[in-house]
Amino acid sequence: MAVRHDFRCGQCNKVFERTVSWDTEATPCECGGEASRVFISQREYRAQAFDPVLIYRDESGHTRFPGRNDGPVPKGYQPVYLRTTSDVRNFERRMNAKERERYFAHKERNEARFSEWTSASRSELRQKMQHMSPRGRDLAETAMRENDRNSGVDNRFDPAFHLNAFSFDASNREACHDRDGRRGK
Repeated sequence: MAVRHDFRCGQCNKVFERTVSWDTEATPCECGGEASRVFISQREYRAQAFDPVLIYRDESGHTRFPGRNDGPVPKGYQPVYLRTTSDVRNFERRMNAKERERYFAHKERNEARFSEWTSASRSELRQKMQHMSPRGRDLAETAMRENDRNSGVDNRFDPAFHLNAFSFDASNREACHDRDGRRGK
């Protein structure tokens, strides 16, 4: 007699249903691993209603995002599966923190270079100001004060990193395009 049972793969941890003989304890998974029969509550099954999100990470922490879950693993990278919404949100939080850190480090380097350049340029301008009219000196000093007031790093930067499938739906994303770049319906 054929019945539907839930199975969980021991290799990829995917949960799926399959119609099998009532006494079947294991069945092959799409990934090539072996899936064992499990009994899952309805609540847990709804929480696992999506395929795991696959990312690749190397030993130094670099991350790659494959276009599909069935492609080859890049050399030097390990597959990492985000199996729950909580895993996905934690990953997004870590990526946002990492991107903020990179942004501020970049801005600080730029500010240091700009400050060095500004110092040298102001020294040159101050020498030239000695030969300017009073009105010209006032204009140069006003320009330097205005420049000082407008410099600095914007602390409100938000990288807004997210995985589209978990953050967008038809109400808040751009219309899809087909593979030829044409706008879909």
